[in-house]
Amino acid sequence: MRRCKDVGHVVSVGGVLLIILAAMFFVGTEGGEDPLIWGPNLGAIGEDFVYVSWNASRAVGVELCYATAASYDSSGVWEDVLTFEPHMGVAETRLEGLLPGTTYYYQIVIGEEETAYSSLVGRFTTSSPDTKEFSFLVYGDTRSFPDRHELVVDNMLESESGAVLVVNTGDLVESPTIGRFRTFFGVIGDLALSCPYLSVIGNHERGHFRYYEFLPLPNGGGKEDEQWWSFDYGNVHFMGLDSCVLSGANAIARMREQLEWAKADLASCNSEFKVVFFHHPIYSSTWAGGVANEGLRSLWEPIFIENRVDILFK
Repeated sequence: MRRCKDVGHVVSVGGVLLIILAAMFFVGTEGGEDPLIWGPNLGAIGEDFVYVSWNASRAVGVELCYATAASYDSSGVWEDVLTFEPHMGVAETRLEGLLPGTTYYYQIVIGEEETAYSSLVGRFTTSSPDTKEFSFLVYGDTRSFPDRHELVVDNMLESESGAVLVVNTGDLVESPTIGRFRTFFGVIGDLALSCPYLSVIGNHERGHFRYYEFLPLPNGGGKEDEQWWSFDYGNVHFMGLDSCVLSGANAIARMREQLEWAKADLASCNSEFKVVFFHHPIYSSTWAGGVANEGLRSLWEPIFIENRVDILFK
């Protein structure tokens, strides 16, 4: 069971966690104002599951409809529908029991009195041990200039529409206010609708509770078990680390905890490729000697070399 999240309190709703997000993706019949603030967005994904999240401005019942692409393309009918009791605020649900290596379509429908709101139809493709070739997107520092962020997102949608996931390398927003996050989710809406959207922590998120509340991330460790994380997609092992733990309260203990977790995780990984994401670079061509952060480099580089990490993304 996941928890239903709402700013200020936590409640249980039908054994499923819910989050309500972008109104821009929903078109209603004549009636009241669309209750969706943003969403639906995709999050953590695996061989038999994916997380779907959204954010609602008022208490509304939600139906999550989904089907394999093959079935929906041939019949235009949803194979399964999950129904959630009325809820308000941020929510996420783990859509599970899916087939590995399979493309699905999904849609959220909200019924409210005599008005119905339906999202655009999104899609996703689950992982499989047989998945050997796929593309994924990486970018970051989206905190400023939403118009420029939107240009980048539009370009990714146009040139890499087949990407199976996207990772933001931190500093999603200038500061973790509701307004800035609302703008952020408005920009990524079309992308996150059909591309599982993951992130690592930047210094501008400050480890704020809204970061964990708004983003359904893979499991790992630290705060909410999402401060650092890892998962496999096909023949690639993805790992996200928190490069901000060198400062702040309990920094030494938290970094030691993360280091031990990273060592164990990478040592037990049998994937063909290993890819690691974090916010602060350990190398940079703009720094004397090329070392951007000696503290992180001395701690992390030996682990990456010993465990044959293939690519680092900042």
